[in-house]
Amino acid sequence: MERYEVELIEQYDKLNLYSIRIDGHEYTEFEEFVLRFSDNDEYKEDLDIVLSWLDNIIRRGALERYFRPEYRYGSGISAIPIETSKIRLYCVRISNKILILGNGGIKDADKWQDSPLLSSIVNRLVDTERFIQSRKHSGKICINESGELIQGTMMKRSKILEKRRTMISEETREWVDFSFKIADRIHCVLASKGLTQKDLATKLGKSEAEISKWMRGTHNFTISTIKKIEVALDCEILSVKKTLDGSVFFLYNSSYTTYPISKSVKNADTIVNASNGLKMVYNGN
Repeated sequence: MERYEVELIEQYDKLNLYSIRIDGHEYTEFEEFVLRFSDNDEYKEDLDIVLSWLDNIIRRGALERYFRPEYRYGSGISAIPIETSKIRLYCVRISNKILILGNGGIKDADKWQDSPLLSSIVNRLVDTERFIQSRKHSGKICINESGELIQGTMMKRSKILEKRRTMISEETREWVDFSFKIADRIHCVLASKGLTQKDLATKLGKSEAEISKWMRGTHNFTISTIKKIEVALDCEILSVKKTLDGSVFFLYNSSYTTYPISKSVKNADTIVNASNGLKMVYNGN
């Protein structure tokens, strides 16, 4: 029987990151994932993209549209949705404020179920989600609607993650951030017009799954695609401005903030264990 803890690794205003620490392991599952690929030149850019994606989630919250489901409908089991990456990181999205990061590895099969390594990682997260939900329903685990953990505590940070963040290339960080901004702009325009991703898919002659993939924060939008979206929505996504000397530059349309946020976005939550405030222990039950 495997025994492990779900422990808080980082705290932010809009997101609290948890990970699994297996008994006898020095690091959490997520920290082991970061360390395993940090010194591997072949996967440096892949890890840069994963961590840049995570930093954007930290700023925005774990909104459902940024995640790719990996298990049954209604489950929070997800893969970090990097379109072109050779590696996969798995997690459990509990709410907009709570994200449990698991481990990951090299994608060595079309489905995680066909990979011995990835299936063990995902199944551990499945057990974790079931454990949390069952204890939540029984009242043994509380969800703090205010988003506060313990008053007066310092915001927690992972030393391993902080160190690896300094190694992310500026180019990767910038393009992931820009992809998130474009996706957020499209989402807000859709919300303001009372449209869904399915409506956009119909207008563009695309599948809903394709549009969903675009909206997860790591899609490399082409100018052609952006223009087709602008025509379909009859709304500007990117602006092209001229400077005084006649040169031009692209400007992300910052007016998106005036659009209403989807009513489906929930208040920030955080996991609190009724007994000690920070940890949940799983015994395989």
